[in-house]
Amino acid sequence: MISTGKRMVSFIDSGADASVPWLMAKYSFMFETPYSILKGTPYPCTINRPKDQRKPMYVLNHFIFGPLMIGDQAVNIPQPAVANQTNGPDLVSHVNACKLTFSQIPNFVAVDFYEKGSLFQIVDQLNGIQWDPSNKGSSGSGSRGCCAGIIRRGRRGRGGGGGGGSSSAVTIAAMNLVVIVAITSIGMLVL
Repeated sequence: MISTGKRMVSFIDSGADASVPWLMAKYSFMFETPYSILKGTPYPCTINRPKDQRKPMYVLNHFIFGPLMIGDQAVNIPQPAVANQTNGPDLVSHVNACKLTFSQIPNFVAVDFYEKGSLFQIVDQLNGIQWDPSNKGSSGSGSRGCCAGIIRRGRRGRGGGGGGGSSSAVTIAAMNLVVIVAITSIGMLVL
């Protein structure tokens, strides 16, 4: 791929069509860790999707939810107040635990509130490149320039612990680096 100058790889959660060779079935190539983690519980290093199926790559889902009581119903919502800890020391611990469990670093790190914590430094360190604080999302060395694209997934299927029927399309420009997948109000952004 590198020698041909064609380094774009795209995945979709569901609905992949073999007649569209550039849009591949995500779960044929990667698995995900659980994505609905309640505040105060350990970060799991288990295979969530596809169920108990190890694949060559994986998404480390690293979100923290907490309950919001609406009447007598608890609704799990993202926790921005703890994002500096979540996207800092907690992320390092989660990556290290999953690295031991799966014998590899994650290919994708999915987070909420990507602008908080030391996320970019941690991912640059995992990628073995120098962190440049003047250029968030890039090391500035020219060696990163890898991470562009959008993952579109509705907020449905997150929060309440359900997987829903929502579909994600993942566009990644390099597969040999850890890529940040950030949840935003418009969907998911690959940095």
